[in-house]
Amino acid sequence: MTMSSVRKETEWERRTRRVRERDELIGRFGNRCMICGSEPKSRALHVDHNHATGRNRGLLCYRCNKWLPAFITVGWLLKAAQYLSHPPADVMYLEQEMRAARAAQRRQAP
Repeated sequence: MTMSSVRKETEWERRTRRVRERDELIGRFGNRCMICGSEPKSRALHVDHNHATGRNRGLLCYRCNKWLPAFITVGWLLKAAQYLSHPPADVMYLEQEMRAARAAQRRQAP
């Protein structure tokens, strides 16, 4: 079978497949957001997917799904965590504090 002879999935088939996959995820992992652990109150959980591959990753609440943009990768998250836990500008402030402490010591020395 060539690529041109592969039948494209209809909208109905795509929607029913997604409902089945969502139900399977809920059955397997429970009806909770896979990032923050909250249960949905007014909105159903979203099926999150990898935008490059199209494969489902899991279920997310509205808030987590909204704040997890498509460009986020594991590598980006690790770099962001490093950046937030050790901001580069902290070095600048540490140097300023050290200079101020040395200047205060010099002023106090006889």
